[in-house]
Order: sequence, then C-alpha cells, then structure tokens
Amino acid sequence: GVGDEIEVQIAAMDGDGIRLSWGAVRAQLLSEELESAARDDLPVRGTVVGYNKGGLEVKIHGRRAFCPASQVDRDFSEDMSVHVGQSYTFLITRYDPTGRRTVVSRRSAMERESKAQASETRSHLVPGAIVEGTVRKLMDFGAFVDIGGIDGLVHVSEISWDRIEKPSDVLTEGQTVQVQVLKIDDGRDRIALSIKGAQG
Repeated sequence: GVGDEIEVQIAAMDGDGIRLSWGAVRAQLLSEELESAARDDLPVRGTVVGYNKGGLEVKIHGRRAFCPASQVDRDFSEDMSVHVGQSYTFLITRYDPTGRRTVVSRRSAMERESKAQASETRSHLVPGAIVEGTVRKLMDFGAFVDIGGIDGLVHVSEISWDRIEKPSDVLTEGQTVQVQVLKIDDGRDRIALSIKGAQG
C-alpha cells in the first residue's frame, strides 16, 4: 500500500533517471523463504499445475517443484489428473536453488499432520465413545476408518446388523460414518470400531 517500505534493486541508470526492479528482489526473497523452509523442515503451500505418470508438477511461490507419485498421498494415487488445480501443503525433500529440481512431498506433510492429530485424538478416546470417522480403505475382512489421524478397524461383522458379504457392499471410500470405539490396544497400536454399535 501507499507508505509501505519495500526493498528494491536498481536495475539501470540512464538519462531518464533510475529504474527500480522489485521483481528481482521479490524472486530473491522467495528463494530465501524456500531455502529456509527446506533447511528447517517447514511446510509450504503449493498448487498442482500439471502431472505425468511420474508425479505432479507443483508451483510454490511461483517456483516449480516436483512431487513424485509415491509422495502424493498416504495410499498410492492412481489418477494424477484429479490433483490438478488443487492447493496442498508440502514438505521440501530436496531444494534446488536454480528451481529446476526441487522435490516435495505431500505425503510427508500429511503424515506429520496426522501424527499431531492422532495424539490429540488419543488423549480423549475411550471404549464406548461414539465418534465420526471417514472410511479410508475397504478390505474383504473389514473397513479402515480414520477417526482423527488414527485408523481403526471395523470388522465386517461390526458393519451392519444385516448380514453382508463384504464391506464394499454397503460402504464407499471417503464416506463419513459414525463409529463406536470397542477396544483400544495401545501395545499393538490397534483400535477396534463398530458401525452397528453406533446405531444403537
């Protein structure tokens, strides 16, 4: 705004006076910001601008970076095109000052966030509690449900009062469900959940 102090570089001096270059200073400041984020392992926001079978092309502060396919999500992401245009949080795993080979990981950022959320969830999780969760993965034997950074297992026998052959008959990945905490096994880091228990 008017009156704000900004740092500029003198781009040229000629008969018309001094020409100032804010762009060069801004580029330098953004490079320093990315460098310190890489050094201090700080998360950065970036927008997915393209993809190929190897992973995602990401723009962070106008700089290009690459997120390998294995680092896009906690589970392997088959269709890279769904991420284009999305804005995500990344951790910088390899910083290149030239901006040509900077590598980032969304998965690492998600896992870090998930760990922080998990310790918060654990602190108030008790058997009998009814909580909201998101179906994360369906297997023949049951459904893994994220209840706040922690995955619990709803065994196929705990999904419905009706008899079902497999979880995918009644559940879809990404679906929000109410679950009851049946058992917490801290030693083996396992939580047993029930959907039918939450229905009363």
